[in-house]
Amino acid sequence: MTGTKDSPLLSMTQRFLLLFVALLMAVLLFIFRGGINPEAPLDQLARRSIDPDLAFTNGRPTMVEFYANWCQACIEMAPAMLEVESISKSNFDIVMLNIENNQWSDLIDLYQVNGIPQLSLFDSRGDHLSDYVGLRSKTEIFQLAEALMNDDPLPKLVGIRISTNFYSPVQKKTEKEQRSNVENPLSHG
Repeated sequence: MTGTKDSPLLSMTQRFLLLFVALLMAVLLFIFRGGINPEAPLDQLARRSIDPDLAFTNGRPTMVEFYANWCQACIEMAPAMLEVESISKSNFDIVMLNIENNQWSDLIDLYQVNGIPQLSLFDSRGDHLSDYVGLRSKTEIFQLAEALMNDDPLPKLVGIRISTNFYSPVQKKTEKEQRSNVENPLSHG
């Protein structure tokens, strides 16, 4: 205590510079996180998705994407899928099914999902046409959607699996329910 005045740790100029850098970082973070609409395209698609049972029975062709939130290929495809969905909403359905949601396990089993993203394609009668596994370009997604909407042959792309069953999901579900009504001899009841 010699009577000298304590000097501040930062000068006024340094304080203003620090405040400016902090504000700049906050603005950049806001912009890179999506601005005012922070919802990612994959989240938007999932939120807008209609129920598969409705899609398979409403008379419109349907593209079902089996995805996961952590799947980088699914995230990369989402902007193109969102664009297709917004352009052709009245003629075509996109259904998003998260493979981590147990609610969809019957469809995951039925369509033998063993890799994501998997696009499963259905005609306007709800008949399963084929599956495409793996990352798809915007051009390929538009080609698939256009072929479905115009009832044209599907394009030959790498990673295709043509459906060998000609059942619609509705028929499969009905058969599964009928089988489940038969008493199981192991049920002890």
